[in-house]
Amino acid sequence: MKNVLKSPSIICASGSIVVAIMGLLGYLPGMGMISSIKENYIPMAPSTAVSFIVLGSILLILNVKQLSGTKTIIPLIATLLVSLFGILEVAGHFSGIDLNFEDTLVPITGHLNGVPIARMSPATGGAFFLSGVVAFFLILQRNFLKRYTPIQYFTGGLGILVLLISFVFCLAYFYGTPLLYGHHTTIPMALTTALGFMLLSISILTSERDAFPLRLLAGTSTHSYLLRFIIPLSTLSVILGGLTVLYSGQNSKINPAFISAAMTVLIAMVSGFVAALISRHIGGEIDSSKAALKQSEETLQNQSNFLQKAQEIGKIGTWELDILKNELLWTDENFRIFGLPIGTKLTYEIFLDCVHPDDRDYVDTEWKASFSGKPYDIEHRLLVDGKIKWVREKAELYFNEKDECLGGTGVTQDITNLKQAERELQKSEALKNTIIESSPDCIKLLDLEGNLKYMSSGGQKKLEIKDIKVYLNKCWVDFWQGKDNINAQKAVDTAVQGGVGTFIGYSPTETGKPRWWDVIITPLWDVDGKIAQLLAVSRDITEQKQMEENLRQAQKMESIGTLTGGIAHDFN
Repeated sequence: MKNVLKSPSIICASGSIVVAIMGLLGYLPGMGMISSIKENYIPMAPSTAVSFIVLGSILLILNVKQLSGTKTIIPLIATLLVSLFGILEVAGHFSGIDLNFEDTLVPITGHLNGVPIARMSPATGGAFFLSGVVAFFLILQRNFLKRYTPIQYFTGGLGILVLLISFVFCLAYFYGTPLLYGHHTTIPMALTTALGFMLLSISILTSERDAFPLRLLAGTSTHSYLLRFIIPLSTLSVILGGLTVLYSGQNSKINPAFISAAMTVLIAMVSGFVAALISRHIGGEIDSSKAALKQSEETLQNQSNFLQKAQEIGKIGTWELDILKNELLWTDENFRIFGLPIGTKLTYEIFLDCVHPDDRDYVDTEWKASFSGKPYDIEHRLLVDGKIKWVREKAELYFNEKDECLGGTGVTQDITNLKQAERELQKSEALKNTIIESSPDCIKLLDLEGNLKYMSSGGQKKLEIKDIKVYLNKCWVDFWQGKDNINAQKAVDTAVQGGVGTFIGYSPTETGKPRWWDVIITPLWDVDGKIAQLLAVSRDITEQKQMEENLRQAQKMESIGTLTGGIAHDFN
């Protein structure tokens, strides 16, 4: 729509330039009719033509490309010069002084009914003053003032004024009674000049779609649609009716009253036909709007139901607080979370009463701290029907230009189950740690390189370690010597590959006491199914080793005794 509306602006700006060129060509020998249209009409003044070319060119540039920075200086100066030239023409007419030096710049080429030709009319000067001012502010608005509404109304009003002035002069020419032709001391506005101003003003008024008054006509509302029909219809009705009565009264013997009545009936019929078309179109638009509205309402209702269901499943409610009015709005799920009847009138104080007594000061402090920029993202308890609920609240606040908080929009999530799961997990972790710490075995965690990351307190006691920090992050394999070192490395490598590594080795305590260990190493998997760490469990089998050694010694001694007895028997 915007590009479509730019086309009339470009066409009319170009048309004003064409009319101006015709005005200049009219001063060539044998081409006078181009500038005056009729022999007894005054032609366009050269200064008028130049002014049209300047303003028309500026409007063309504004419609075709965006000016910025220093590129706007020349158009601004040009519009000011046109306005200055026009207002000096008006002032010169009343003072009798050639203030704009037109007499010096352009020679008089003759007279028409005692009025000099090739001179700008004071009415033309006034219209150029207004047009130049409008063009000046259009440039400022495009580059500096942006969408400043008072300027839009000001420029739009001046543009309408120029259009009305040119329309009145054109209408007078069409009626055959041009204005100011009876005053020998006042130069009338030429017909071509009036046409040029009509084109120029239309170009100005259609250059900005969102500006006054075009936005009243270009909108999609019923009001805009009616104006687009009524204004042209009313204008054409008045013009056609006036022209018909005028020409029929001059050239016809029929009673003018009859002609006027006939025109009234004709205009009424045309108006009725147009009104029927308008009502039909508007009715169709209303029906379409109703259908679209109904569809939108159904879509909105479906989305609302979907959102409510999603909030119910996720146990998430939303809220909005207007601080100035102290009005708190909740969704249905928020009411359910807080255990209040849906539709209850809410305030901040009512919300605070729902908070667990031990958490109220904390919640209130955090809320007020958010006024200074601290994020409002907290967890606290509610007391609902004597039971405790845990919720997480998060909000975004909005402020005025003075950085005063006006309110906020946020969410409430019921995290009671999450808190219960956390407590169960904590109990499970505590139980696991108790089992590990109370185990007589030496339980260790190794990384995939075999470095020691953790050792149970039972293991530290077994090894008589005073400060475990001395051993952490060191290679566990190096704690073993000889063949045991090789077997320990093989066991680690097996666990890293996903297997179970085992070996029996000797490793004394920190104080040097002998210890034998039965070691098993297994991989620990993460949630992604990858091996993250190794679990090494070493069981003290020193006593078992000693018993085995004692048994071997006993068996050895028994074998020696048997052998000795056999030898003695042989000697006997």
